[in-house]
Amino acid sequence: MLLIADDHELVRLGLRCRFSAHHAIREAGTEAEARRAALDPQVQVILLDLRWIDRDQSPVDDAGLRLLADIRAARPELPILMYSVEAGADCIARCRRLGASGYLVKGVDDALLTLAVRAVLAGGQIWPDPPQPRETARSQPGETVNGHARL
Repeated sequence: MLLIADDHELVRLGLRCRFSAHHAIREAGTEAEARRAALDPQVQVILLDLRWIDRDQSPVDDAGLRLLADIRAARPELPILMYSVEAGADCIARCRRLGASGYLVKGVDDALLTLAVRAVLAGGQIWPDPPQPRETARSQPGETVNGHARL
């Protein structure tokens, strides 16, 4: 069973449509639901969002990390694939240290998402490539940089 743990209903719907042909699906839309569902022995893998919105509509920045740590402590063998809009190297490194099996940035194509779920189910890991250093654009006033006029 695949547990889709994300506070956005539309994201859960899309993931359910993507995976329901090959996996039994369970969903969690709150942190409490995610914690309870992760304890279900039928859950074989979790797609876990990193950023959650609290009931008062304020973002809870470390909610996904807390969930990851709590679930990892309760079920150390369970593959957990982080799935978030956050692409920062520090955040990804924290997920790795807390025991995630992989990390995908929302918006990856279906083929990679499917491959990632299969990989972590088989005991593998999947991580984004480290960001490459970008060259700093140098320009003079009046020139354009990435299509924008520099003043």
